[in-house]
Amino acid sequence: MSAAGQFTLTPGIGLEIVRQKFKSPDVEFSTDILSPGVQAEYGATDFLSVGGTFGYLASVTSADKCPSGYTCERTGTKGISDPSLYAKFRLHAGQGNFIAKLNYSFSIEDHKIESDGDSNAASGGNTLTASAGYEVGFNRNRIGFEIARDLMQTDRSVKDDGPPALDYKVGAGENTSFTGFYEIHVEKANVGGYLSYLIADKTEDNLSGSMQKNDDRYSIVKLQFYAAIHFDRFDLLPTAGYSVVNYASASNLDYMISQNVGCGFRFMF
Repeated sequence: MSAAGQFTLTPGIGLEIVRQKFKSPDVEFSTDILSPGVQAEYGATDFLSVGGTFGYLASVTSADKCPSGYTCERTGTKGISDPSLYAKFRLHAGQGNFIAKLNYSFSIEDHKIESDGDSNAASGGNTLTASAGYEVGFNRNRIGFEIARDLMQTDRSVKDDGPPALDYKVGAGENTSFTGFYEIHVEKANVGGYLSYLIADKTEDNLSGSMQKNDDRYSIVKLQFYAAIHFDRFDLLPTAGYSVVNYASASNLDYMISQNVGCGFRFMF
């Protein structure tokens, strides 16, 4: 969170590799995701910071294993991901701080799927997320927890070129997450990590007024490490993490795992 009167600009880039294996047919896919972006934040007071994010996403999905008789085409996703605006709050309470955040992400266009399977990166809808938690600092350490929930999701508009060509909306699918974190200050750096558990609710498809509920509930366990290495004019922000996705029992997905690395630069004015 930025100090009062301070403006922070953080450009960065991330690389994520996702691997999926399906039960029937026995197919394995890998997806390479590149996501450059920037975050800007201003400390309005000692208790409030406001900011926003803007980013681009490009990914390629290809088959690592494709059974005989099946066609496993290479597909891609590229475009501007959903920008967001947010407000962060911090209030001293007891031995630590109460922390909270409101985040509003919005899609700049419908989610579009081309006939060859390629798509854009927009979700097609808007989401308002609230989070709250508590952090305590002692000596050179900081520890805390946070709970987040999507308060509102508009229906996501999807245009699928097919065949057959379809225009429909996807509703519901709100996320709830629980996160615990720990950080320590060493020399000229802060090093930390967090463990999070996310639950995504089932979605609903609305096609020409007909509502269909999907059995696509899933959860994600994510372990992420990060550091802020302090230099005279900027901070270097390397990250690395690992995630496991667990879909509903009715899903044909056997497993889905991802690994990520990233690096950013934080400039403070």
